[in-house]
Amino acid sequence: MLKKLKTWEEFEAEFRSTADSWKDYDAQSIYCAEIKINNIIWTITKDSKKLFGKYVDVKELKEKAYLSNFTHESDDGNYRYLFHELWFESDFFISENEFNIT
Repeated sequence: MLKKLKTWEEFEAEFRSTADSWKDYDAQSIYCAEIKINNIIWTITKDSKKLFGKYVDVKELKEKAYLSNFTHESDDGNYRYLFHELWFESDFFISENEFNIT
C-alpha cells in the first residue's frame, strides 16, 4: 500500500521536543539520527531520511516481536527500510455517498 511519509521537517517538529533523547550523527556515519521516545528507539539511516516527504510502497511488519520499534517495511530491491506508523501522514477517505460526480 502506498503511504506518504511526513517531511523531515514535520517529523522533527513533532518528535524532537518530546523525545527522551535525540542523537544526530556526523557526516561519516550511515545513520542520521537515533531517537528514544516513550520506551521505543528509532534509528534512522541517511538513506531512509531521503524518503521522508515521499510516497512509499509499504506493508505491515509481521515480525513485531523482533522489530517492535517499527510497524511497516519497504524494499526497493537493494535495501529494506523500516518505518513506524506515526511517521506517515494521516489518511483521509471520502465515501462514495459524500462525493458525487455530475
